[in-house]
Amino acid sequence: TQAERVRKPRCCRGPQGLLPRYSASEAEGQEQLFKLTDNIQDEFFIAVENIEKYCVLISSKAVYFLKSGDYTDREAIFLEVKYDDLYHCLVSKDHGKVYVQLTKKAVNSSSGVAMPGPSQQKPM
Repeated sequence: TQAERVRKPRCCRGPQGLLPRYSASEAEGQEQLFKLTDNIQDEFFIAVENIEKYCVLISSKAVYFLKSGDYTDREAIFLEVKYDDLYHCLVSKDHGKVYVQLTKKAVNSSSGVAMPGPSQQKPM
């Protein structure tokens, strides 16, 4: 007979490349990432943060903002920002709340260099 699994598999590689201490929330975050990416092994889990009504999942290739509830498929993602598309990130605090403003690169640029301007998306 096989023993039943007691806990979810843990993240095999931390941000520094070392095996991190087991964390149930990080094991759950890794499981969410694998479900969102169909078990793609070249994108690895870094961190997860549950904030009020949503979840922020950080991987080696993107930041995923997920709706609350069941995180089993890509339909749970309401914002995905790939690092290749990220121009700037700003963290600010206001009345006890923390805001993260992500500035995405312009889609089209005549010079080939992404410059700040009205064509950029700035989700907050």
